[in-house]
Amino acid sequence: MKLEKLISDFLDPGLFAPSGLSRVLACPASFRESQTVPRGPSSSFAQRGTLLHEGFTMVWEFYVARNESKMAEVFKNLSIVPEDAQHVLSCCDYVKTQLITCGPRATIDLEQHITLASWGLPDVWGMADVVIKDPDNHRIIMDDHKFGQGVPVYAEENVQLLTYLAGVVGFPVEWDEFEICIIQPPLNIYSSARVTPEELKNFVNKVALGIEAAKKPDAPYVPSEDTCRFCAAKNKCRARYDMAVNEAKEVFSIASRMPEVTVKDKARLAELLTDIEQVKKALFADMHATILNGTAIPGWKLVAGRSIRKWADEGNAMKWILGEKVFKDPEDLFTKKFVSPSQVEKLNRKMKKDPEFMKLVIKPVGNPQLVRDSDKRDSYVTGAEADDVFKKL
Repeated sequence: MKLEKLISDFLDPGLFAPSGLSRVLACPASFRESQTVPRGPSSSFAQRGTLLHEGFTMVWEFYVARNESKMAEVFKNLSIVPEDAQHVLSCCDYVKTQLITCGPRATIDLEQHITLASWGLPDVWGMADVVIKDPDNHRIIMDDHKFGQGVPVYAEENVQLLTYLAGVVGFPVEWDEFEICIIQPPLNIYSSARVTPEELKNFVNKVALGIEAAKKPDAPYVPSEDTCRFCAAKNKCRARYDMAVNEAKEVFSIASRMPEVTVKDKARLAELLTDIEQVKKALFADMHATILNGTAIPGWKLVAGRSIRKWADEGNAMKWILGEKVFKDPEDLFTKKFVSPSQVEKLNRKMKKDPEFMKLVIKPVGNPQLVRDSDKRDSYVTGAEADDVFKKL
């Protein structure tokens, strides 16, 4: 288990973990509010992330030694499913390509404990996934592994990564060049950003001011969709509900002008409704947990959702169906489908770098999704798929 998690669970709850620092900088009052919320068990998503981080740390030496049997043994002992094992190995592949660019004296550390004590901020601590020190090029490369499949994460101006980097570098700064990287295999994100020593110093100054503001009894509340998403106090925060009420009033104000609304009005409506929907989802999740824990909520209850029937025992079912001759041809019991490119790569990892194999694979343009313009992905181009077809003619 990561040291950051151990400390957050069992030691001083006043410590500032890099993973939550961006929220504290954006909404200083969230630090104090989150301290009042009892710590519940980790979510299944967090447990999976911790497991895969452990898998990477344990498998790395065998990956370097090309000992596939030992790697398989690690994944088996940790009960890591094949798909997640592939994600871990993708992280290994990426780190390997980074090491190739380094000089012969490069060193690598995994799960390195960091603190900003040398910067005068002893309350900030954490655990960096991968730290590569390359003295021949006077640079440091730092990676953070993400295994979530929901929220995409990028390296540029990433508060968590910059905090880890500040802890690794220390003060005074004696290195010339830095690179921070996010590796998020489930979403195929391999993002990096370069940081100068001056930029790092300016960032730490910003953190110091943010922590100072968060410790004040009158720390300001600045709720927003992004800030509140992972805040432990979001379901009891008055400022958040006040924000939702004010946004709802604005929604009705704009809606009252229907159908005479502008494109700008539509953009604002979408933003407001997205925020309100997030408040609703968080409230419903909290109510769900409350009822599961045995507390009734007037007017609401939990019911069993739709489920899909399955065989109680496939072996017994197969024998019975064959014995009763339900089908004339036993082959009708089974379905066959040609494997996908991803499944081929899972069966043989070398295919990911095989140029002949890659010629057989195409990636169609995905269906358009409506997102905010802060999203890092390229804008959807109408007819892009047709253009690709014509280029091949």
